[in-house]
Amino acid sequence: QRAVFSAVPPPTGVVTFVFTDVQNSTKLWEECTEGMMEAIHTHNTKLRELLEVHAGYEVKTEGDAFMVTFGDPLCALRWCVEAQQQLLTLEYPDSILQRPDAQVEHDSEGRLIWRGLRVRMGAHTGEPHCQVDPTTNRMDYYGRVVNKAARVASTARGGEIVLSETVHELVLDRLELLGTPHQLTRMGSRTLKGIKQPVVTYQLMPTALAARVFPLPAEEAKKAEADTIRRLEKEMTRMRQEQASEQQLLERQLQLSQLALQSLQLQQHSSSFFSPDASVLQSRRSL
Repeated sequence: QRAVFSAVPPPTGVVTFVFTDVQNSTKLWEECTEGMMEAIHTHNTKLRELLEVHAGYEVKTEGDAFMVTFGDPLCALRWCVEAQQQLLTLEYPDSILQRPDAQVEHDSEGRLIWRGLRVRMGAHTGEPHCQVDPTTNRMDYYGRVVNKAARVASTARGGEIVLSETVHELVLDRLELLGTPHQLTRMGSRTLKGIKQPVVTYQLMPTALAARVFPLPAEEAKKAEADTIRRLEKEMTRMRQEQASEQQLLERQLQLSQLALQSLQLQQHSSSFFSPDASVLQSRRSL
């Protein structure tokens, strides 16, 4: 899909990329086609409106996914934070709000934290190769930094903002200028497809939405279950070696059985979380 022309000039040199995507949009399109047509139009209009406000450049869109760039990483984060808050206030069809992936939810204090489309966002900064597309006359970007930005975005869940360590380092001393109360959490390092070194990521959330809960993707949840089971097995072995009481062993065996059952159920009912290969907006050329 051709990008909408913007008055904001395309950044070059050191560029901050943000990739966005609507959680479980394929399922929403299948179950509620007419409602999604209206919801996506509203979503796109709001994101483009905020790009003008925060000096963002729309590179391209594909379906409900956006690839946008900023000359200043702080502007990129302002756009992400305001977009997450504004998306709660949009006019959505009732047919969309009745879906589990778009329903209204409040935190324990009655504050609205979920309503409408749940959009994942990932940000990374670097120096890409810049080239004007001869067909659209729009700036396009290529190279390793673009690939890494897309992979960072693939780690986010709907309604979540994830930053690379590079973005974190560039904005850390200026976060008070973000303009919105927020919480910044180190998510640790992980291996991303196509990236040789583990990547450290951070979660940025406006304080008003900090009560949002993000379940682990199925693969990570299964790994956590397996790690717990291995830990309990080691503990049982140690207890046997120390001639622990029969009651203690029975308690540990019960825990192990329960975790094994949970792990089996998880495999049978894997969550349909974001697949970076299927849903991350990629450049039209090989990166």
